[in-house]
Amino acid sequence: MFKNAFATLVWNKQIEQIKNYQKDLIDYCYKIKNDSSSEYNSNTDGYQSKLLKLDQPLISKFINDIKDYIVNYANVYEIVSLFEIEIDDMWININQKNDYLLPHIHSQKDFSGVFFLKASKNSGTLILENPDVGYQYQKFFTKNKNNFIYNCYNCQQFFVEPLDLKLVLFPAHIKHFVTKNLTNDDRISIAFDVNIITKNENWKKQYV
Repeated sequence: MFKNAFATLVWNKQIEQIKNYQKDLIDYCYKIKNDSSSEYNSNTDGYQSKLLKLDQPLISKFINDIKDYIVNYANVYEIVSLFEIEIDDMWININQKNDYLLPHIHSQKDFSGVFFLKASKNSGTLILENPDVGYQYQKFFTKNKNNFIYNCYNCQQFFVEPLDLKLVLFPAHIKHFVTKNLTNDDRISIAFDVNIITKNENWKKQYV
């Protein structure tokens, strides 16, 4: 009998209800860009905002619309104690043609997420790297790197193609990066980190 000993949970889905205020969010992102200079953390020439104010009405609405999906994601880990989620940080990425994001992790966080607010085909693929770095030293994996039919047992990278309104969730310790935007259109994403706050028995566990 085959069993999966270890796994990395990556979740993605288009969140259609955000389409109702997608344009407002896009306008807000450009306003932030026009009002403040870029941070330079994982981005190259693209724009990366300072941390957003989470109580801003539009951002608060966005958080409320994605919160249940994050809770469902966390529930897969079968946390025994009651818990709630905390959006720890949130920021904007705006990448023009040839802009990309460098490989990085989000340290001291539990989970990370990215929401593709405006993204088209070839505007930059999100790539997650296999956290099992031991395969790099195994002849079987290195010599057959280009000789596999891609699956979760032999892949060294996991690819998430950009798409308008797509939400992606993954563990924060997974190294990831975004390839070059090859289009003439801006790719706009909202990135964030999540922490799990465990509670005592007086709290009702969140299930959706």
